[in-house]
Amino acid sequence: MPSSRNKCRPQGIRDYEGTADRLAAMSGYPQTCMDKRPVARHSLLKMTAKSGHKIPGFKKRYKQTEKKVLQSTKKRYEKSHTKTAKKTAQKNDTKKRYKQTGREETYMSKIDLNCDLGESFGAYTIGMDVDVIPLISSCNIACGYHASDPLVMRRTISLAKEAGIGIGAHPGYPDLMGFGRRNLNVSPEEAAAYVTYQLGALYAFAKSAGAQIRHVKPHGALYNMAGKDFSLALAIAKAVKAFDPSLILLGLSGSESIRAAQEIGLPYAREVFADRAYMPDGSLMPRNREGAVIHDENEAILRVIRMVKEHKVTACDGNDIEIVPDSICVHGDNIKALTFVTQIRSTLEAEGIQIAPLSEIIYS
Repeated sequence: MPSSRNKCRPQGIRDYEGTADRLAAMSGYPQTCMDKRPVARHSLLKMTAKSGHKIPGFKKRYKQTEKKVLQSTKKRYEKSHTKTAKKTAQKNDTKKRYKQTGREETYMSKIDLNCDLGESFGAYTIGMDVDVIPLISSCNIACGYHASDPLVMRRTISLAKEAGIGIGAHPGYPDLMGFGRRNLNVSPEEAAAYVTYQLGALYAFAKSAGAQIRHVKPHGALYNMAGKDFSLALAIAKAVKAFDPSLILLGLSGSESIRAAQEIGLPYAREVFADRAYMPDGSLMPRNREGAVIHDENEAILRVIRMVKEHKVTACDGNDIEIVPDSICVHGDNIKALTFVTQIRSTLEAEGIQIAPLSEIIYS
């Protein structure tokens, strides 16, 4: 039943609006796009006010304005549709990338705190593993090439399992004298074999202890070189995937290692460093340069909070660079490792950011 409002409105106007509604339905454009009917409606209302209920030349005027109605509606619709499509495409692209790597968009509320451990060997003790392990969520255990030995590997896995933290392999170059921090001129095939060999060694101890390796993080020079050399990074990623496709590759945020993992569909996590300075290209400053290692815990904490919240860090030239973190690393051989880990963890938790192992952030 027509409303009293409609009864009081001129028949010509009701005819026009009904025709416009049908026109919207036939045109395929959403009805909402026709809500703002253009000047034609205003003109008709103005004419009605002057001439009463009869609108002379209504059909002719409607035909003249029909094209303008459709054109203006089409422009509004296409403009709106383009913006919506662009936003949808960006959202779908993000979802696709996260789906490909099994990633949840939770890095703002959750983050991994990792440390390189198990680097003692023989009569030499490096790091404070027993004290650090309760404070972190993931550990990267040396596999015998750059550091560690069978007894240390077994003991570190046992400590990590008892603490319930994520266990990762930390393979490096066969350079015990240089602690794996000297660049070696090896082929990608050799590097891949080194990674497989060390993964197998740590896996044996993890298997015998009833533990599971969750991720792989190359060490030292192997890590830094792979970060800039895509062919080397790809060889490492393929070696990890061939060993176990569910393993997460932990690599420097924005590096070639991350690109290699994306290339072959290997789960990955982007790592940032609390105690290292950055170069303008996003790589780590070489250790032989002054200021490469940060020893001021207050500075380290401020940098970490900014990386997590703003995805930015100040490089050595004073400019900010973009950096996205899934995991924060503190080096176990840093003399202030325990202080760093304790304060970074407490500060992150105070900011409402949960410390969680990679297996709870990156799903394989």
